[in-house]
Order: sequence, then C-alpha cells, then structure tokens
Amino acid sequence: MEVVKASLDRLEGDYAVIYSYTDAKKFDIPRKMLPKGSKPGTRLILEVDGDEIENVTVDERATEDAKDRIRRKYEKLRLGKHLKRPE
Repeated sequence: MEVVKASLDRLEGDYAVIYSYTDAKKFDIPRKMLPKGSKPGTRLILEVDGDEIENVTVDERATEDAKDRIRRKYEKLRLGKHLKRPE
C-alpha cells in the first residue's frame, strides 16, 4: 500500500480530479469517495494499492497551511506590497 499526498483540483460531474504533490500524477475518482466537505484546494492523503485507491482522507494540517499561504499572498496584494521596489 502506497500513501500519496495530493490536492483536489476540481469537481467534474460525478468525478473529482486530484493531482499528487510529488509527480503531479492525475487521479480521477468518483466524487462519492471524497471526505465530506472536500472542495477544490483541499489537501488529501490517498491510500493506493496498485491502480486502486483504497481510502481518501483530508490532510487537515496541509489544508490549513495552504490556506494560510494564500491569505498572506492575498494580503500582500491587497496592500500593494508587491509593487514596492527594494531600496
């Protein structure tokens, strides 16, 4: 059994499109396999056996870390800090 860290990219109909962090491998899984409350950007842990995904769980810490990084970037953009030149 292999453990793969991944991110939920998007939902397309009855399927979820997920990409792994390390090699950007794409997984299309039935939407019903996603943990409740999953949405694009949610970080996931996939348990993979061969070509079969056995279990999907939310990586709470990685999801919060990603949200924090995005908040910090948004704040810099909002304040115009990205426009200031170094002295």
